[in-house]
Amino acid sequence: MNVSIDDLCKELGVKEVAPSEWRSSRRERSHIFEESRIPYEVQACLFDGYTLAPTRAISPIVCERLAGAESVGVMGYGTGFRLLLDALNNPDTSFIGIDQDPRCEEVVKRRMERLNVKNIELRVANFFKLNPVQDRFACVVAIDCLPDTVPKEFRGRMNLQGFMRGSYFWFCQMVKPSSPPSFMVAANYGLFTRGHAEMYAELGNQAGLNRFEALGFSYQKREEPEKSGALLFCSREV
Repeated sequence: MNVSIDDLCKELGVKEVAPSEWRSSRRERSHIFEESRIPYEVQACLFDGYTLAPTRAISPIVCERLAGAESVGVMGYGTGFRLLLDALNNPDTSFIGIDQDPRCEEVVKRRMERLNVKNIELRVANFFKLNPVQDRFACVVAIDCLPDTVPKEFRGRMNLQGFMRGSYFWFCQMVKPSSPPSFMVAANYGLFTRGHAEMYAELGNQAGLNRFEALGFSYQKREEPEKSGALLFCSREV
């Protein structure tokens, strides 16, 4: 990567935040983008510092895979740290960041101006309600935004496994199969085992995907034991 994670941390004033520091700041902020006495930009730096360890494990892999993509849809971009890193290292790619919280947009716009980033378009929208025919990208990145439970609009109509199949299918429909590298990537922070890989592959097959890859990664936050997870690359070859 031409722009490293350390470079971006320096430009944005992000420093590693230990889990104990993150917990101790709860009295000052109830959630990163909820009402708080701490300005949103400061909260963004705190959150980026708290998630710096998994970012170091995940972002270089994703960033490298995005090389040569015409357009990338980033779902739930949050503070924009990973989105900015990807955009800075892929200046010829058009990035469309989608998040339903307008306060995220405010923070990321200021960061874009500070870094002189021109290849990102920000939208305020619920990405579960995008039109999969109109909104098509060469790649879709959905990290730290897929829900642990079924969204209320799906409740009563499908179980969690059904929602996972549906969401994979939905994302894969948003990918342009003719625009390489053409994939959807998500992160699973649970313990990554062969059994998990087989389960995800089966879900992908049920969703009509014929190319599925799970890459293991590990990271360690200060004060905590090492953790592992998987990056899930899903696509449909034609």
